[in-house]
Amino acid sequence: MSGKPSSQARPGNANALHHGARSERAVSRRAGYEQQRVLKRLALRQSDLSPSGRYRLVEWSRAAALVFLMDAWCNEHGLLDDQGRPPAFTNAYLAARNSASRLYTKLEPHLLEAAKAKAAGASGLDAYLAKRYGGEGKAKP
Repeated sequence: MSGKPSSQARPGNANALHHGARSERAVSRRAGYEQQRVLKRLALRQSDLSPSGRYRLVEWSRAAALVFLMDAWCNEHGLLDDQGRPPAFTNAYLAARNSASRLYTKLEPHLLEAAKAKAAGASGLDAYLAKRYGGEGKAKP
Protein backbone atom coordinates (compact mmCIF):
# COMPACT_ATOMS: atom_id res chain seq x y z
CA MET A 1 0.00 0.00 0.00
CA SER A 2 1.19 3.46 -0.77
CA GLY A 3 -0.17 5.11 2.36
CA LYS A 4 -2.10 7.64 0.34
CA PRO A 5 -5.70 8.11 1.42
CA SER A 6 -8.21 6.72 -1.00
CA SER A 7 -10.26 9.19 -2.99
CA GLN A 8 -13.35 7.37 -1.74
CA ALA A 9 -12.34 7.43 1.93
CA ARG A 10 -13.65 10.86 2.82
CA PRO A 11 -15.17 11.89 6.15
CA GLY A 12 -18.70 10.59 6.33
CA ASN A 13 -18.01 7.62 4.06
CA ALA A 14 -20.42 4.90 5.09
CA ASN A 15 -19.41 2.28 2.52
CA ALA A 16 -17.89 -0.01 5.13
CA LEU A 17 -20.76 0.18 7.64
CA HIS A 18 -21.98 -3.25 8.67
CA HIS A 19 -25.01 -2.55 10.84
CA GLY A 20 -24.04 0.92 12.07
CA ALA A 21 -24.35 0.17 15.77
CA ARG A 22 -20.65 0.98 16.30
CA SER A 23 -20.78 4.18 14.28
CA GLU A 24 -21.20 7.27 16.46
CA ARG A 25 -22.67 9.14 13.52
CA ALA A 26 -25.30 6.50 12.75
CA VAL A 27 -26.21 5.97 16.41
CA SER A 28 -26.55 9.67 17.23
CA ARG A 29 -28.64 10.30 14.10
CA ARG A 30 -30.98 7.42 14.92
CA ALA A 31 -31.10 8.45 18.61
CA GLY A 32 -32.39 11.85 17.53
CA TYR A 33 -35.16 10.18 15.57
CA GLU A 34 -36.05 8.03 18.58
CA GLN A 35 -36.26 11.13 20.80
CA GLN A 36 -38.48 12.89 18.29
CA ARG A 37 -40.71 9.85 17.99
CA VAL A 38 -41.40 9.47 21.71
CA LEU A 39 -41.76 13.20 22.35
CA LYS A 40 -44.06 13.72 19.36
CA ARG A 41 -46.30 10.89 20.52
CA LEU A 42 -46.91 12.76 23.80
CA ALA A 43 -46.84 16.26 22.23
CA LEU A 44 -43.86 17.21 24.39
CA ARG A 45 -40.60 19.05 23.87
CA GLN A 46 -37.32 18.36 25.58
CA SER A 47 -37.72 21.59 27.50
CA ASP A 48 -40.90 20.17 29.07
CA LEU A 49 -38.82 17.50 30.80
CA SER A 50 -36.81 17.96 33.96
CA PRO A 51 -33.00 17.80 33.62
CA SER A 52 -33.00 14.23 34.89
CA GLY A 53 -35.80 13.40 32.44
CA ARG A 54 -33.76 14.81 29.56
CA TYR A 55 -30.78 12.73 30.69
CA ARG A 56 -32.94 9.60 30.79
CA LEU A 57 -34.34 10.44 27.35
CA VAL A 58 -30.86 10.71 25.84
CA GLU A 59 -29.70 7.47 27.44
CA TRP A 60 -32.81 5.57 26.37
CA SER A 61 -32.72 6.94 22.83
CA ARG A 62 -29.12 5.79 22.35
CA ALA A 63 -30.00 2.26 23.49
CA ALA A 64 -33.13 2.27 21.33
CA ALA A 65 -31.04 3.44 18.37
CA LEU A 66 -28.66 0.50 18.80
CA VAL A 67 -31.59 -1.90 18.87
CA PHE A 68 -33.14 -0.29 15.79
CA LEU A 69 -29.91 -0.45 13.78
CA MET A 70 -29.26 -4.08 14.63
CA ASP A 71 -32.92 -4.98 14.00
CA ALA A 72 -32.73 -3.31 10.60
CA TRP A 73 -29.64 -5.34 9.73
CA CYS A 74 -31.34 -8.57 10.84
CA ASN A 75 -34.46 -7.72 8.82
CA GLU A 76 -32.34 -7.17 5.74
CA HIS A 77 -29.92 -10.11 6.08
CA GLY A 78 -31.80 -12.57 8.27
CA LEU A 79 -31.19 -13.62 11.84
CA LEU A 80 -29.18 -16.73 10.91
CA ASP A 81 -26.51 -17.16 8.25
CA ASP A 82 -26.23 -20.11 5.83
CA GLN A 83 -24.65 -22.29 8.50
CA GLY A 84 -27.41 -21.50 11.02
CA ARG A 85 -25.30 -19.20 13.19
CA PRO A 86 -26.58 -15.91 14.61
CA PRO A 87 -24.66 -12.70 13.82
CA ALA A 88 -21.60 -11.84 15.89
CA PHE A 89 -23.37 -8.90 17.52
CA THR A 90 -26.05 -11.06 19.16
CA ASN A 91 -24.71 -10.51 22.69
CA ALA A 92 -24.50 -6.76 22.13
CA TYR A 93 -28.01 -6.82 20.67
CA LEU A 94 -29.45 -8.58 23.71
CA ALA A 95 -27.64 -6.20 26.05
CA ALA A 96 -28.95 -3.19 24.10
CA ARG A 97 -32.53 -4.54 24.22
CA ASN A 98 -32.24 -5.09 27.95
CA SER A 99 -30.78 -1.61 28.46
CA ALA A 100 -33.46 0.05 26.33
CA SER A 101 -36.19 -1.73 28.24
CA ARG A 102 -34.78 -0.86 31.67
CA LEU A 103 -34.03 2.74 30.70
CA TYR A 104 -37.55 3.23 29.35
CA THR A 105 -39.02 2.14 32.68
CA LYS A 106 -36.93 4.89 34.30
CA LEU A 107 -37.85 7.42 31.61
CA GLU A 108 -41.59 6.74 31.66
CA PRO A 109 -42.39 8.54 34.95
CA HIS A 110 -40.61 11.66 33.67
CA LEU A 111 -42.61 11.57 30.44
CA LEU A 112 -45.90 11.06 32.26
CA GLU A 113 -45.14 13.85 34.71
CA ALA A 114 -44.32 16.26 31.89
CA ALA A 115 -47.42 15.25 29.93
CA LYS A 116 -49.65 15.76 32.98
CA ALA A 117 -48.08 19.13 33.71
CA LYS A 118 -48.54 20.21 30.11
CA ALA A 119 -52.15 19.01 30.04
CA ALA A 120 -52.91 20.85 33.27
CA GLY A 121 -51.29 23.99 31.90
CA ALA A 122 -49.02 24.20 34.90
CA SER A 123 -46.08 25.72 33.14
CA GLY A 124 -43.81 27.99 35.12
CA LEU A 125 -45.43 31.13 33.74
CA ASP A 126 -48.97 29.89 34.38
CA ALA A 127 -48.09 28.95 37.97
CA TYR A 128 -46.44 32.33 38.52
CA LEU A 129 -49.38 34.25 37.09
CA ALA A 130 -51.89 32.27 39.14
CA LYS A 131 -49.88 32.86 42.29
CA ARG A 132 -49.21 36.53 41.57
CA TYR A 133 -52.59 37.55 40.16
CA GLY A 134 -54.84 34.87 41.57
CA GLY A 135 -56.53 34.27 38.23
CA GLU A 136 -58.62 37.43 38.61
CA GLY A 137 -56.44 39.73 36.55
CA LYS A 138 -55.51 41.85 39.57
CA ALA A 139 -52.17 41.98 41.32
CA LYS A 140 -52.13 40.82 44.91
CA PRO A 141 -50.78 43.35 47.38
